[in-house]
Parts: sequence; C-alpha cells; structure tokens
Amino acid sequence: MPQKIADKLIECLIEAASYIAIALICIAAYLMLSYTELNELREEQRRDLFAARSEISAKIQQSFSNKHLIARSISAAITMNPDITQDEFYAFGNALNAEDPSIDTIAIVKGTTVTRVYSTISMENLLGRDLAERPEQLPDLEKVRQEGRTRLSGPTWLLREYPGFVMRQPVATQSADRDDAENIDIVSIVFSTQAFLNELDLEGLAERYNIVLSVEGETQPPQAIYGDLATLDDAQTVLTLPILATVWNLALTARETPSLIPTRESRIVPLILIGGVLAMMLTRYLHIFAPEKPARRTSYQNGSRYCPIGLCLV
Repeated sequence: MPQKIADKLIECLIEAASYIAIALICIAAYLMLSYTELNELREEQRRDLFAARSEISAKIQQSFSNKHLIARSISAAITMNPDITQDEFYAFGNALNAEDPSIDTIAIVKGTTVTRVYSTISMENLLGRDLAERPEQLPDLEKVRQEGRTRLSGPTWLLREYPGFVMRQPVATQSADRDDAENIDIVSIVFSTQAFLNELDLEGLAERYNIVLSVEGETQPPQAIYGDLATLDDAQTVLTLPILATVWNLALTARETPSLIPTRESRIVPLILIGGVLAMMLTRYLHIFAPEKPARRTSYQNGSRYCPIGLCLV
C-alpha cells in the first residue's frame, strides 16, 4: 500500500511538472513572438521616420531651388536691361510672384540704396531706402559683392518688422549712360519665416514626430526655425543641409514609443492558448492511459509465475 501511494505521488508530480513545463514554453513563445512583432514595429517606425525626413528635406531644397532660380532670372533680366523702370520691374516681379507666392518683396540694391522694388504688402518707405540704416546687413552685402555668389541670410528682423530671410544674388550691370565701368548690384529676394514654414507644411507630420528645424550661418549661431532647439541632441535622426552659405539641421523624433497594438497581440495570444491547451490535453491523456500497460505487464508476469507452462501457452 505505501508503495502504491508513493507511485501515485510520483505520477502526480510528473504530471504537474509537465503542465508547468508547457506553461513555461507558452510564456517563452509569447515573449519571443512579441519581441519579433515589436522589432517589426520599430523597423516600420524607423522607415516612416526616414520617409518623413526625406519628405521635409525635399521640400526645403525645392523651396530654395525655386527662389534661387527666380533670383538668377532677375539677375539675367537686369543684366540685359540695367535701366529698367520701376513700373517695368513691378510688373516683372508680379509675374515672378505667381511662380512663388511665398516671396513678398523683390528689390534691386545699388550700393546700399534700394533703387527698384516689388512688394506684395506695401512699398511705402522701401523705394530709395538706404540699407546703411541697418548696419547688421552691410557685411552680407559686401560678402555677396566680393564672392560673386548667392548668399542666404536669416532669420533676421526685416525692414517690414517681422522675421524672415533674404536671398541676395549679385548682378553685373553696365548702365547705358556710363562708360565701360561695371557695377555689382544686388538682387534681394525677401520672404518671411512663416511663409517659408507654410511651404513646408509641417503641422501634419508634427502630430506624429517632434520636429526641429534650425539654421546657422558663418557668423550666426544656430537658431530654431521650428521646434525646440534644446531637443536637437535627443533626436532619433538628424539631417544636415548646406544651403547658400548656411547650414540647416533637420531633426525628428517619434512622439510615441513602439508597442504591440491590439490587432497584432490578438493574433499571438489565441495561437499560444490553443497550442498550450492541446499540449496539456495530450499530456493528461498520456498520464491517464500510459500506466495501464505497465500494470497489465506486471499482472501477466505474476500470473505466469504460478501458471503451468502448458496452460500459459494456451
């Protein structure tokens, strides 16, 4: 009797251990599948992050390429007609504004004086204005003339008393009423910071990503155009764009941390539960019916021990 109790206890322990092992295997399978799914979500978020970065950078480059092309078009027109009148210049600027509505002012600067101007806002106090009133702009004018290439400056406080950018394109002119002396005038294209951000249309992406857009110049420290500059170091991805003597930094960070969404988790849990239940049912079946064979074999051996040989063979 004690032997039977010990055997029964051992069988129960083995059965319990089997159930525990099945449960641990199910938990391990769940963790492994969840980890795999989570990695897929992280990779998917990473792809979306880089796609958003590429989309924004393409818009930035496209915006400045359009403005640079317009500046070169104005430069070519002024070279061919250095004595263009104010009315002709205004009509020309009006046509160019249809190509890029973000530009609110186009001006020609001779020396430091605005001699021709087009503006979508108002030309009051612009025509004939001496930029020497703004000493901070004089170094940029001088650099454009010395280097003979297009430069971008900003964000700066514009003559219209709002923040924006100025793209300056040098143009060599030779007035008809002068000798062969060549002048280096400057075509200035002015656009506000807000107009530029409207072109980029960041609000939709900002719902999913923390976006930081900053710019710095040769003598200008980094300034945030969009977002918080303090979060730049924590960004998941940073793209640097050199544009017309300035350096732009575009940084993005996902606002949400990847986690298993219910639709994916609901696909894992039922499979694990079904597999676990089937494994436990099979284990239970084996523990119920497997002992019968040893019992029958033992009874046969005991019977044959006392059975005559002839009868046992019948």
